Amino acid sequence: TIGPAASDVRIGPSGRCLVFITSTITLLTTSGGGEVSYAVSGATTINPEDTPRVLAYYGPASSGPTVTCLVEQDGLTPGLNTFTAKYSAVDLGPGGSVRFNQRNLTVMAL
Repeated sequence: TIGPAASDVRIGPSGRCLVFITSTITLLTTSGGGEVSYAVSGATTINPEDTPRVLAYYGPASSGPTVTCLVEQDGLTPGLNTFTAKYSAVDLGPGGSVRFNQRNLTVMAL
C-alpha cells in the first residue's frame, strides 16, 4: 500500500524541502525486511527508487521501533509537488509478510 501523501506542496526557487517520514515496520517472517521511501509527482517527478530508503528493518521476526527520519530533498522544480510514502518488502521467505503502521509524512518547503 502507499501513503500518506502531502499534496500541493509549493516548492520555491531554492528547489529544496524537508521530508519527515515516520513508520513502524513489523516483520512477520524470520528473514527479509521492509523499507520505506517516498515518491514525488507534480512539477517534479522522482520515483521511489531514486529517493533514499529512509527507514528499514530486517529480521528476525518482530516489531521495530516507530522511527521518524528527516531528509533534505533538493533538485526539485519550483511549483506544486505531491510527496507520497512508498513501502517495499525485501527478500521475505515463503509465506512471509511485513506491516507498516503509525505512518506519517510531513513536507516543509525551504
